[in-house]
Amino acid sequence: MYSTATAARFSTPSTMGHARTAQHAASVLMGLGQKRAVPFFLVAVLVVAAHVACVAYAGMNPSVFAVIVGLIGLLCLSVRFNAAETPLIVSVTSPALKTRLALVERTNTDLEAALKTTQARLGQLMAERDTLAVQLTLDPLTGAQNRRGLDAAFATHGEGMVMALLDIDHFKRINDTLGHDVGDRVLRDFATRLRQSLNDSLPVYRVGGEEFIVLFPQARMAAVADMLARFRDDLQNVGVTRSGDGVAVSFSAGLARRDDATQSYADLFKLADERLYNAKVTGRAKTVYLDEASPMGVSLAA
Repeated sequence: MYSTATAARFSTPSTMGHARTAQHAASVLMGLGQKRAVPFFLVAVLVVAAHVACVAYAGMNPSVFAVIVGLIGLLCLSVRFNAAETPLIVSVTSPALKTRLALVERTNTDLEAALKTTQARLGQLMAERDTLAVQLTLDPLTGAQNRRGLDAAFATHGEGMVMALLDIDHFKRINDTLGHDVGDRVLRDFATRLRQSLNDSLPVYRVGGEEFIVLFPQARMAAVADMLARFRDDLQNVGVTRSGDGVAVSFSAGLARRDDATQSYADLFKLADERLYNAKVTGRAKTVYLDEASPMGVSLAA
């Protein structure tokens, strides 16, 4: 219960001004709500607060009343500030932005398609590169590997590898008397037959006009000489490769074994070439795998 003096004190023009202030704040908030500048639920809260302040002013200290109205005003300013950013949110859903987003999506689709095309082309180029790399190691006439392939293979072999250097006998005479076409056919047939005799388990390398090399890993030279003797029999007796004039094609060979991993290709080739030369000057159609001075150094063809 309030005393008469208290009621009189809160009925002064000052208190009436507080009421008008609170009512004005409520009306401003209602206007903002009608304009949809402020969310409805926030307007409702602030309007209720203003009316409470208006109704309860009679029992409130003027300082407290001023603080409440001030807080309501700050809330109004905050809401107005947030409302000012509303057009930015509206612009996000604008037709112009939708058009730009559609353009971006189309561009992204085009880029993905271009990426797939590029990846496919890259795969094709890599396949072509691999094919070219293989072709660079092959002799185009015989299909045997060339010196490039031989150098790469030699580096992978260590001690115990046997190098067999083969040379077709009287090949120059075949070319001179029967022509280069026949000579080319002899080279192709010789390389094919040599690969078949090895069951395609070891590569054949062409290193000269009529010279071929086979690398036998971890082999005995006598066993390699025996295998070459059987191959020589096939050429002479079966007649798989003939020059066309009734003379069977044969070959001479020199063997060298890599007993030290530090031996270079040049060192081993020189030794095999020296033994090949010995085979040539001692009658051809044979394989030499030791020094000529040794009685075991010559393996004659059967």
